Order: sequence, then structure tokens, then C-alpha cells
Amino acid sequence: MTRIFLGLACFAFALLAINLFLGLAVGDYNGSAANWRKAIAEVRAIERTRPKRDDPELLAARDRQQEANQAMEPMRGRVRIHWLFGLASALVTVLVNSVTVTYFIGTSRWCKEVCEAYSLDPELAARCLRLKRRTFPWAFGGIMAILGIVALGASSEPGNSLSENPAAWVDYHFLAALGGLAFIGGSFLRQATSIHANYSLIQSIMEEVQRVRSGHGLESAEEGA
Repeated sequence: MTRIFLGLACFAFALLAINLFLGLAVGDYNGSAANWRKAIAEVRAIERTRPKRDDPELLAARDRQQEANQAMEPMRGRVRIHWLFGLASALVTVLVNSVTVTYFIGTSRWCKEVCEAYSLDPELAARCLRLKRRTFPWAFGGIMAILGIVALGASSEPGNSLSENPAAWVDYHFLAALGGLAFIGGSFLRQATSIHANYSLIQSIMEEVQRVRSGHGLESAEEGA
């Protein structure tokens, strides 16, 4: 289980790191969008006062609008890739953290039931419960970190109607991505350590079960399976 989790965690971390560089490669998208909107507003203002299509000032304004649109067009594609890659990496990150939560919910219940069924030391089940409680905050923290990064990314979009200045959120999004990447990486390591410790604990419980069954002249757990 530890190797499976580490493989999934490395995959999720790699996706997040790649998307961080994709975001850096976008460029000043908000600045280009602001210039484009300014050019559109200028064209509309001239059209209201000078409706003639061949007006030199109107033609010049339309040329500036077209130039602004052409400057922004390559960035649109890079933003789209960054957005889609970010969505995929966020979903994978949530999935990996959810694997930890599901794993400890199942194994802690199993440890409790086995210890009660074979009258084993209750400390074995208590150790599993402590591992679960110690690991859950890291898993939930990783989920909240990626949700925070996504929310700040959405806030920095030029089309965000909830903020008067979406460009102001770009730096916060970048800093959150850096800090979140470091936190999620550390969270994955802590979860992998707990999963490995829990696996060792399960092996100890299985050895105790084997000892009890042998003492009662029963077949081993492996043979019964």
C-alpha cells in the first residue's frame, strides 16, 4: 500500500509542479486583457460620436483593437492549457488525499474488530486509531490547500466579475501555488509515513492472530483464506 500511495502522490505532485511552470509561461494576461478592453471601449466611444465607418480616428482605434486582440490571442491558449491542467491536477490531488482517508477509515475499523474478536491487546487498536487521527489533518490540509490555490486562480482571471481588480490576485495565486506545493509535498510524505507504520501494525496484529489460532489448534489465517 505504501508503494501504491507513493506512486500516486508522486504523480499528483508532478502534475502540480508542471502546472506551476505552465502558469509562469502565460505572461501578463491581465495586462493584455486590460489593453484589449480599453481598445474596445475606445472604439465604442468613437462610434457613438462619429458613426461614419471611414472616419480616420475610428479606423485607427479599430486597428489598435485588432492589435490588442492579436497580442492577447497566444495567451488565451496558454491560459486554457493552464486552467485544464490545473483542474486535472487538483482532482488527482484530492483523490490521493481521499485514498488516505478511506484507507485509515477501513483499517482502523478492521483493527478494532480483530482485536475484539481475538481478545488481543487493546493498545494495538488504539495505536491504529492514533495513526488515523494524526494523519487525517494532513490529508484534509492537502485538500484545502489545493482548493485555496484553485479559488485564488479563479479570482485572478480577467473575467472575474466579483473583483474590481483581478490582476491584484495574481501574486496571491502565485504565492499560494508555491506554498501549497511545498505543503502538499510534505503532507504526502507524512501520509506515506503513517501508511507504512499502519501496515507494520497490521502485520503485528496478524502475527498475534496467528499465535492465538495456533494456541487453539486452529488453521492459520492464510490457510483459512
